[in-house]
Amino acid sequence: MVDCKDCQWFRSFPGDTVWKRRTGCYQPQHMDQKLAERVHQAQEIPGDHEKLNVRRDCGRFEALPRKGSLISRMLSALRS
Repeated sequence: MVDCKDCQWFRSFPGDTVWKRRTGCYQPQHMDQKLAERVHQAQEIPGDHEKLNVRRDCGRFEALPRKGSLISRMLSALRS
């Protein structure tokens, strides 16, 4: 059983509206409207994660990458 919130393709944004969903599955094959240009990303419509993962066995699930420790993230930020 997988949870959408643990997938790297799931994004949650505040301000969902009735006519345009912003929270959902951003996996390219599941998106309702995908635009090639990065300028128009605000107009993309993700797939409805509740309908796609009804049985909780999404075939396109990819786990989130693990974050490093706080110290390792701080050191890498100082290096760059």
